This record gives sequence, structure tokens and C-alpha cells, in this order.
Amino acid sequence: ADHVAMVLAHARLRQLREQDQQLQRQMRLAADVQRRMLPRSIPSVEGLEIAARYAPSFQLGGDFYDLDVVSGPLGLTVGDVVGKGVAAAILGAMTQAYIGAALRSHGDVGPALCEVNAHLARKAADDKFVSLWCGILDQATGELRYVDAGHGYAMIRRANGTLEAVSDGDDAPLRAADAPYASHGARLHPGDALLLYSDGVAEQPSPTGEFFGVPRVRSVVAPTAATTPAALVDELVDAVRQFAGPKATDPADDLSVAAIRWRGPEKPA
Repeated sequence: ADHVAMVLAHARLRQLREQDQQLQRQMRLAADVQRRMLPRSIPSVEGLEIAARYAPSFQLGGDFYDLDVVSGPLGLTVGDVVGKGVAAAILGAMTQAYIGAALRSHGDVGPALCEVNAHLARKAADDKFVSLWCGILDQATGELRYVDAGHGYAMIRRANGTLEAVSDGDDAPLRAADAPYASHGARLHPGDALLLYSDGVAEQPSPTGEFFGVPRVRSVVAPTAATTPAALVDELVDAVRQFAGPKATDPADDLSVAAIRWRGPEKPA
């Protein structure tokens, strides 16, 4: 009887190990699909300097970002699906793809997100919603049209180093309400940079549990000395990693950071 029990225990252990390996393979495949939805390269747009960096966490999450040329202007999106795991990753990928199509169809952020919101209301589970910042930047004029759907992490770094909040996430997250979205406006002047980042930056915990927070973001990017978008992005990501402590080999949440500087209108030859 003892021998039979041992054989059965080993067989059950082998079955559990095989199930775990299969689950890990599925998670890796889902993570690969999620990464493939991210921009494979930084778009080259005349009049703009663009830098972006994505650092995935050890968990499969719902963070996403996109930089895409939308019929001339540059489309910008940073978003986050509530929760973790495969379901959040799938919803994030679906939302990102649908936003790209809606922006091309409408050419304006407000109507595009109204369409995406209606789509998610039909497709997404009742307990899932997506917070995001989505905008279109006209590289010829520096005009920015955007919607902040419960995200809140966007700012403009003026050429002299001063910082201005673009918005505070007043609009409801997608799928959270059946509310219309209307785009808001801001303007970049020559040398100004738009900084976008995910909640994984502001809400990165230290070893003691303290969050990195928006004030620290501002302290990293606020110096008045001229700097490139690439330097802004690298300095912020490096500061977050240092804050997380030497034992944090992976961020607690996905980190997405993008900086776009407008050089100004092109002068005629």
C-alpha cells in the first residue's frame, strides 16, 4: 500500500510539473504577443525628436504604449488595463490595436475614443477597464490634441526647464462609463518636450513600500540645462530602478516612458 501511494504521489507530482511547464509556455507566448504589439522602432517624424523605453515587469500585465504616424501627425498612447495576467494583456493588446484603427478613421482623439469605448463595452468583462492618455501632435504647428481617460501621467517640459501638467485624468477610464470623450488642447513651443509615462513609474515601490511618485518624476526631468528626449527617458527609468533597490531585478509593474520634443516649424529654404 505504501509503495502504491508513493507511485501515485510521484505520478501526481509529475502531472503538476507538466501542467506548470505548459502554463509557463503559454505565459511566455502571451508575453511575446504583448511585446510584439509595442512599437518595433521609433518613428522618424520631421520636426520631432522622439525617444521611448519599455521595461516589462516579471508579471504579465496590461500596460501598453504606441507611437504612430496618423495621416501626418504623430499619434501617442500610453495605457494600462486594470489587473494582471493573460486577460489584462489580451485586453490591452485589443485596445491598442483598436485605438490605432479609430485614430486613422476619425483623425481626432475624442470621437476615436468614443468608438473604442463603445467597442470595449460590448467585448470586455464588466470588471475590466482601461486608463489611458491618447493624443495627436501636429509636427507642423506644435498643436497637441488629447484625451486623458483616468491616466494622469503626462507633462510638458518647456525649453527653459519648467514643467506643466498636461491634464489630471479628469475623463473616465474606458469601459468604466458610457460618457462622451472630447479632445483637449495644448501647444508646444520650439524646444518644448512632451513626457508620457505609465503608472509603473509613479507607483514603483521602494524596499520600504514608498511609491516613487510624481514629485520625484518632476525632480528628475526638471533641470533647466538643455537635454535630449533620450536623456530624459534614460534618466527617469534609471532613477526608478535605483529607487526600487538593488534586489529589484524586475520592476513591480511595467515601465513605459516616452519623450517627444518639438524643434519648431521648418524654415523655408
